[in-house]
Order: sequence, then C-alpha cells, then structure tokens
Amino acid sequence: MLFAFLHRRHVTFGRSPSHVLVWLVIAVAVAVNSIPARSQDVPSTGQHPDFVVRQWTASEGLPVSGVTGLHQDDQGFLWMTTLAGFVRFVGHNVEVFERNIHPELPSNRLAFIYNLEGLGYLLLVESQEVIFFDGASFLNLSSRYGFRSLTGHVPISDSEYWLFTDSGILSLGKYGEAEYLTDTGFNVYSGVRSADDVYWVGSRQGLLALRDALPFERFTQDDGLPGNNVVGVLPIGDSIYVATDNGLARWSPGGEVAQIWRAGLPGRPVDAWYLYPYGNEILVGTGTGWLRVDGNVLVSDFSGGVFPTYESGTYHTPPVRDISGDFWYAANGSVYRNDTIVLETEGTINQLHPNRDG
Repeated sequence: MLFAFLHRRHVTFGRSPSHVLVWLVIAVAVAVNSIPARSQDVPSTGQHPDFVVRQWTASEGLPVSGVTGLHQDDQGFLWMTTLAGFVRFVGHNVEVFERNIHPELPSNRLAFIYNLEGLGYLLLVESQEVIFFDGASFLNLSSRYGFRSLTGHVPISDSEYWLFTDSGILSLGKYGEAEYLTDTGFNVYSGVRSADDVYWVGSRQGLLALRDALPFERFTQDDGLPGNNVVGVLPIGDSIYVATDNGLARWSPGGEVAQIWRAGLPGRPVDAWYLYPYGNEILVGTGTGWLRVDGNVLVSDFSGGVFPTYESGTYHTPPVRDISGDFWYAANGSVYRNDTIVLETEGTINQLHPNRDG
C-alpha cells in the first residue's frame, strides 16, 4: 500500500496542474493481496490531528497492494517497485512495466529500488538479481557480470557508481557499462566519501579505506574498532562514525578511535544498524530503538522528545526529516513522527520518502 500524509500546503506532483497534492511524507507498507481489476477510484482517506492520510492500493490502480520501494524523480513522478512489476505513478495515472512486455526483467516480483543520481535506478528482484534501469530500458547486471548479490553502492562522480557485490567492486557508468575494479574476497556494504575524498566502506572483515589508487586499506578490532563486522559508516565533520554488530566507535583524524559503546558495557545496546546525521550529532538505529550520540557521548533523548524503545524490531528502514525538521521513522509496522505514532499498519513499513519539496 502507498500512504501519503497531507498538510495544508500545495506541492506539485508531476507537471500537470491536475496532479497537485498537499503531501508531506510518503510511507510504503506491504499488504500482500490478490490482484483485483484496476480502478481509478478516489484513494481512501483518514483523519489525523495534523494530517489527512491518503492510501492507495490495487483498488485505486496499483498493480498490486504490495509496494516494496519508491523514489520521486526531478519531475515529481513516483517510481515504485511492487510484487507485480515496476510502476511509474503520475498523480492519477499508473504506468506498469511488466515482464511480458519487458523480457529483460527476470520476474515481476521486485523487492526494492535504489536511486543512482544521474544514471538511473537499481531494481532488486525478490530472487536477489539486480536490474539496471536507465529510464528507457532494463539490463540484468547480475547475469551480465556474474554476481549473486549486491551489498551496497557509493557515488564516485556524476557518471559513475561503485557497486559492492559478492564478486568484487563493480564500476558502473551510464547505459549500464561496467567493469570490475577489484575483488575484495569478502562481502562489503555501502560506503561514504569523507571531506578528504576517501571512500570509507563497511565490510564483514573490517573498515575499508579506498583512495584514488587501489588496493584498499583495512582496519579491524586490532586497530581499536569494537567489532570487525562494520554495518554502517557516517562522516561528521572531520570524524568517521563506525557502527558494528559489537558496538559504535568514532574514528578521528590520525587514526585515534574512541569506542562509544561495545558489548559488555552495562546499559549499552550491542547492535548499531543505522547511522543518521542529525545536525552535528548522529542518531543510531538499534534493535531496541533510536539513540543520539553527541561527540563521544551516548544519550537517550533528542530535541523533539524521548524516542520510545521496543522489545524487538531492527531498524532497517531509513528515517527521513521533513521541511519542519520533524524526524520520521518506522518500527513494528508503525510510522512515528518524533516520538508519536501517526500511522499503524498490519504489514511491514518498507520505506519512508519525503516529497522533493519537503
């Protein structure tokens, strides 16, 4: 299902004046249903003290109610992966790309979409195959370049991305042209570029530093990290925050490492799965909730109130901030604005996405 939270301000959705909505944040939730006949009925709506909530399902024209990912392009159109094809949503019109028309798609069951700014989209098929879409055609990267899984990507320039696969680092350019740079020998995750043009990449065997010249440098527990399985990296100022499944550390210039928490410290969570910039601070998503880190200090609240904690649920859904500075995130089938629930579903929240105008 597709949900839109609507404020009393107008935002153009697509270029046509008839496609004007007043939404703030979109949430995607899965509810796997059979595929009924398509309809263009008015989307269902709900009331909230601050919002009107609109919901789109298969009854309102989507090919199926199971929506797994979305992105809004520069023209304001929504591109969505679903369990029944790739969709471009233009206000009240739905354009569906299906395997029977595009045989390059190995399946209509698409699990997620990644935006590669300036290049196109990566589509993740439920069977883990990776498809590149340049806006006009599809290319099966997994089949052409012989890898089984994609673990992350990082932008290198306006015309190049590095894809981290189980077969090594793949340099991807426009029109799907690609070549392998190196084989790391192990799985790597998403990376970031710091102010000094170093690409910091997390892997199961430590933190990798990639510069202009390969091979890479690798840092592990022997260098002071709390764990070798690095699942998140975030540059803030001249420091690098490194999240592992055994704790969180701050990497400072010169190689000094401050362990903010690690396993065995009383009252400290062990797993840190998502790092999110929050001004000069960071928010850390863990299996029991969000935490705020100020420098080397771990605190449990933030300027908008105290984050709730949970008995279970890992934070793999990236959070967003709206134009008002409110923090939106998902957990256990619910959507939160700061510390307040604004939507409860019986499914899984796959993605939150702010309108490009806020």
